[in-house]
Amino acid sequence: MNEFSNRSSGMETRAEMDAEGVKALLLINGGGAVALLALLPQVLDKQAFRPLAVAAIWALLMYVLGLVCAVVHNRLRRICSLEYKRAQGYSPDVPGPCKSRWVAWIASTEPCVCCVSIFFMWASIALFIAGVFIVFVGGYRVI
Repeated sequence: MNEFSNRSSGMETRAEMDAEGVKALLLINGGGAVALLALLPQVLDKQAFRPLAVAAIWALLMYVLGLVCAVVHNRLRRICSLEYKRAQGYSPDVPGPCKSRWVAWIASTEPCVCCVSIFFMWASIALFIAGVFIVFVGGYRVI
C-alpha cells in the first residue's frame, strides 16, 4: 500500500466520522424538538405547569436553531472539503489558514470556510445544551 492510498483511506474515514457527527447533531436536536412537541399538549392548558410550558417553547426554539446550525455546518463542511481538494493540485497540498481574526480564533490553521463550519457545529451542540438546561429549569420551577 502506498502513501497516497493510506492518506486517501484516512480521509475517507474522517469524512465518514464527520458525516456521523452531523447525523448526531440532527438526531439530538430533532429528537429534542419532537419530544417537546409531544410534551406541549400535556402542559399547555394546565396553569400549574405554566413554567414548564414556557420553558418547553423556548427550548423548542433552541432545538430548531440547533437543527439549522447543523444543516449549515453540513453544507459548509462540503465547501471546506472542496477547499482541501483544490489545494491538492498545488504545493503545499494544504489550503492557507484563515487570515480573518474574527473567524480564525476557532481553528487558526484552517481555511475560513472550515472555521465557520466548526463554529456552526459547536453552536448546534451549545443550542442543544441550552434547550436541555431551559427545560430543566422550567421543570424544576414546577416541582
